[in-house]
Amino acid sequence: MIANIQGAVDDDSQYHNNSLLPAPGAASASSHGASSSSTLNTLVPYQAPMNRRTGYSGGGHNGDNNGGYRGYQEFNGQRNQRSWGGGFHNYDRDARFDKIYGLLEEQAEEREQQKQELAKLELLEVEKKRLQAEEEKNARDRKEKELQESRLGKIVKTSMNVVCESVLGKMVDIPDDDEPDVCKLRRELEELKVQELEKVCAVLEDRGAERSSLKAENLNLKKDIQGKEASDKEAQMLTEHMVRMGAQLLTKPQGTIRRSSVRKTTPRNLRPVLNAMRINDEPSDGDGDPRELAKTKAVDDDEHNLEQEQLHRFQEECRKDHRQAKKADMLKHCEEEGITYTKLDQSRADVAEIRARRKFADWLKSRGIRDNDEED
Repeated sequence: MIANIQGAVDDDSQYHNNSLLPAPGAASASSHGASSSSTLNTLVPYQAPMNRRTGYSGGGHNGDNNGGYRGYQEFNGQRNQRSWGGGFHNYDRDARFDKIYGLLEEQAEEREQQKQELAKLELLEVEKKRLQAEEEKNARDRKEKELQESRLGKIVKTSMNVVCESVLGKMVDIPDDDEPDVCKLRRELEELKVQELEKVCAVLEDRGAERSSLKAENLNLKKDIQGKEASDKEAQMLTEHMVRMGAQLLTKPQGTIRRSSVRKTTPRNLRPVLNAMRINDEPSDGDGDPRELAKTKAVDDDEHNLEQEQLHRFQEECRKDHRQAKKADMLKHCEEEGITYTKLDQSRADVAEIRARRKFADWLKSRGIRDNDEED
């Protein structure tokens, strides 16, 4: 800052040397240049000169700030005006002094601010030391109080031991209140473990009871399922047995069918019966005429072979009809025939057999009616 001030003063002296009309007091400024460094170290209130300018613009007077810049006269690129005191005034020098004074004022404000901050820091340090001293005092008081309580506890424990020993007649171990923190933590940990184990045992007992009840329910369900499966199997077996019995009834030999029809209605063909009756009515000198017996047997064999061929033909037709049937179709056919669906091929064979037997029964029925018509 001092160097800046000295530079400003040197520039001012050079300006006075180059100017045509030096300002009053320039000689004194040059004579006192040596002692400027010692005098500038002190802060002196500075008062800037009044900024009064006179402008000559068309012979009129303009007193505002811009009036002096309209009608000034230039000489060697510098503006010099006569001050009210009769001399010329340098406004650039005034601006420099204003700048210097502003810098010095800022410096003073910074120093003042630093002083205030230092004072605050000192106050904080003092407060910190006071609080630390109070904490130390409180800690000492607490420690003394704890020691006093421990001494009182020992006295009470001793007296309690004496009283218990005198009453019970034996030594009694009373736990110390001033036992180490590790022992306290271990004891608390053991207590927590015992509590947790009790909770776990209670939960396990509940789960065990629930498990036993679930096992009983599971056994009952298994028994019910097994009974249902057995009943289903029995029903299926009975259904299949009924189907087989129906098929056997439909596929009885012709002689049996004719005997049942003889008992109920007029026989369809009386020739074999009459032959048998005639043979039986003849006197049995011997075993009978073998030719007649052979003839009757041949007629019966022909009829049986014809029936077997017709049954085989019906079976082939029904198997051919159901050979390409799908599962859905077979389910429907099994439901219609009253049997249980087991497998696709087996169901095809069963349905084909039942329907072939039905066709064969119808054929036998129609043949019996035709024989009766022929006899009539």
